[in-house]
Amino acid sequence: MILFKPERVDDILTGRKTVTRRRGKRRWKVGTIHQARTQLFGKPFARLYIVSVAPEHYVFQRDGLREIHTTESRQAEALREGFERPEDFFNAWRDMHGIKALDEPCWRVEFRLAAD
Repeated sequence: MILFKPERVDDILTGRKTVTRRRGKRRWKVGTIHQARTQLFGKPFARLYIVSVAPEHYVFQRDGLREIHTTESRQAEALREGFERPEDFFNAWRDMHGIKALDEPCWRVEFRLAAD
């Protein structure tokens, strides 16, 4: 199971959001299918096929996100996360996980809707 904010549901169902980043231990394996939910005991809204899982480490600064990707790939990653701009993703990540989480490693989990 993978939990998402309710405001991300439409982005996932339409294929706009195809990547999520998660803190903590690696809990996903390529080729597996996971239920997508908005609440721990809520009804699944989708089944997600895991395409790739990779460790990442960002370095955040006051003026925004600084990491190894080029500006173009930062923009592309923001779009894959369901955001228009990298700054929007940065702000959402900070709001969800707190300021201390900004310098911790995370997992980049790429997915697609699983065929029924």
